[in-house]
Amino acid sequence: MSNNPYQPQRIAISNINTGDQCQEIADKPENVDTDSWPGSCAEVSEDPFSGADAISSTISDGKIGFMHLLGRRLGNTPLIEVIPDQTIIDTQIAQSSTENGISYPGCYGLAAGTRNGGAAHYHSCDSGELGNNSNDCYISRWGWIGDRASLEDQIANAANVEMNLRSKESYKEVHPNASSIHQLVRYKKTLCGPANESCQNSEANSDITEQEIKDMATYQRWIGIPQRSEYQVSSEIVQQGEKIFKDLQCNSCHVISKIAYINDDNMLPDEERAHLQKLQILSGDQTDYPFISYLGTDLLLHDMGYLSQIAKAPEGQNIRNNDGTVKDEYKSYVQHIRTPALKGLRFNRFVTDSNHNTEEAGGDLTKKNFLPGCDFLLHDGRACDAIEAAYLHDGPAIKQLG
Repeated sequence: MSNNPYQPQRIAISNINTGDQCQEIADKPENVDTDSWPGSCAEVSEDPFSGADAISSTISDGKIGFMHLLGRRLGNTPLIEVIPDQTIIDTQIAQSSTENGISYPGCYGLAAGTRNGGAAHYHSCDSGELGNNSNDCYISRWGWIGDRASLEDQIANAANVEMNLRSKESYKEVHPNASSIHQLVRYKKTLCGPANESCQNSEANSDITEQEIKDMATYQRWIGIPQRSEYQVSSEIVQQGEKIFKDLQCNSCHVISKIAYINDDNMLPDEERAHLQKLQILSGDQTDYPFISYLGTDLLLHDMGYLSQIAKAPEGQNIRNNDGTVKDEYKSYVQHIRTPALKGLRFNRFVTDSNHNTEEAGGDLTKKNFLPGCDFLLHDGRACDAIEAAYLHDGPAIKQLG
């Protein structure tokens, strides 16, 4: 085994080609300054990206930062919806407690969004705060960078960004007075930059309705919740592993404790709230709530050190302080990452089909000694198994815990 320290591996951009679709520049919005709005199609096409290597450049030079993100298993969806907002907030508070020995807790993202789909439960996040007013934000729960509040919002965004599918009627319902592109959770135009007028006026691949968004959410919601194997978790080696997991305080972020379902403080659709309400057992002054456990996430965003870095530091510069925190002038070089759920991790390789990505040991096909396929863990898939993923964790909290 090599004693050489791990060298962070990064992927460099060799070329970006945006094509020549731009024929006309859109009018500059009132809230955008002139210097940042392109004056010609040449400025939104290939030229500004020529040689823009995100790993050898700096954001201050106008170059690009980027992060590779891997798709995740869908089976934990309803459990993520059930977690009460207050539990997420309490976990964030607990992480900053001196009793835990961590001074660098995760943060919960705030986002515009819908609960239940449609305009009835839409929050614009104009206030920028979490609360009970009509414009107040939701806590974001979805995406590696925690930018979507509900499952319906995540689906509508993925349809637009990944498949160029718009939702024009939903846009009219949810955003009747949309004034900022940063607030959108439904989309009326094809997938383009805002200045590319000709592309904006072109047709998307298709149009989806709000009901279709809800139907896809229902499918994803009940695609299957992974359960623990009672036979495996009762074994001595697994029990010892859980003890180590807790001793190392991995459960500070990958929360495995019992979380009670609270009917009015989560992102479940109305019909699912009503269903779970019926499961509550009232006995005197006590209420027995349904609960989840061993989900393995705090749904918070964390600075994961070099794993969170989206652009290389300028030559001879270190973007971090000695304790691992980012220097103020380099905040934009780092993207915080949401903690993924661990529940059902043993199914990961079958979902990703990586169980077929194996190598036969010894070259003898009669001996079924195969090295397991890579599970492609962490946000960019660089870790092949849970042990490797654990060792690659980085950031100020990890450094503080030693």
